[in-house]
Amino acid sequence: MTKYQKVWITGASIFLLVFFGLLFWAANTTDENEVISQTIQSSDTTNVTSISIVPYNSNWPINLTANTVIIKNKQSINDLLSSLKHLTEKHFPKGTKTFWDTYLILYFDKRFKNKLKDKTKLTLHIYDSKEGLFVELQNVMGYTTYTCEDLKMKIEKIAHYHSPRGG
Repeated sequence: MTKYQKVWITGASIFLLVFFGLLFWAANTTDENEVISQTIQSSDTTNVTSISIVPYNSNWPINLTANTVIIKNKQSINDLLSSLKHLTEKHFPKGTKTFWDTYLILYFDKRFKNKLKDKTKLTLHIYDSKEGLFVELQNVMGYTTYTCEDLKMKIEKIAHYHSPRGG
């Protein structure tokens, strides 16, 4: 075997090892849109123990809220879940002005059976823009956004949000 062939075989082997390693890692660290959608659809106040509204980033000037808001009231949880059950897929146009950002985290009862990688919680990135309210699913390969205008009014009321600061 020539020196060139040895180098080529070694390089190809390393490439394949890295490729399959990344593929395995991605498969074990991501959820699918369908799994998240099914989890949201089957969620109710018996299996969602609380919901948190968390600042997107502590230094971000357009956070929905400056501090984490924890929701344990069953009626408020039910209201948010009913809105989330009506998410519809919609493309988020890049470069669109964003008024606020936040994370919405659903915490599940430990007995709740779901197919999420992290069985204890589901994190959603939510942002309000001049194009509407968008929801981005965390831990999903690819980029898909959803919209739900009904959720905007509810989440802003709970977070005591008053006016858009724009970004």
